Amino acid sequence: MVPVLDRFLAKISKDSNTGCWNWTGAKHWNGNGYYGSFRLSNPRRQYLAHRAAWLLFKNEEPNEYCICHHCDNRLCVNPEHLFKGTQRDNMQDMIRKGRGNHAWGQFHACAKLTNKQAEEIRALHKEGHFKKHIAHMYGVDSKTVRMIIANKSYHHIVSGGPNLPSKS
Repeated sequence: MVPVLDRFLAKISKDSNTGCWNWTGAKHWNGNGYYGSFRLSNPRRQYLAHRAAWLLFKNEEPNEYCICHHCDNRLCVNPEHLFKGTQRDNMQDMIRKGRGNHAWGQFHACAKLTNKQAEEIRALHKEGHFKKHIAHMYGVDSKTVRMIIANKSYHHIVSGGPNLPSKS
């Protein structure tokens, strides 16, 4: 029986230029790209290879945390290139690095309001206006207003303007 760490290390190719340990074993398609896949014997379950690397090298079960890549290489399993974070941390890392090609606020295909209008809606609510009245003023559903006020939509807008890069 080959020890689990030896089995794992047999499935990597080290890139001397980037420092990445590229996964050469089984791969799993997640809808956005391929990630390495590795079966641990104890506990006997399938892991994404970078999550298995975290467990094997950091001796810590990732549980509900994301294991993110500093190097942005999905197939990298170098524990020095990995960090533990929440889903929010992972998304903020993506945005900071300019990898997200997501439309925000007024640039989203389904947007009914501009970013400025979302700011105005929040200001009106703070002044004490009813959500239903605000919705009528802007010709949108009251649920849209509730989502803006709760920062569930147009969440990139902070008072004083957006805190994410705008798209022209």
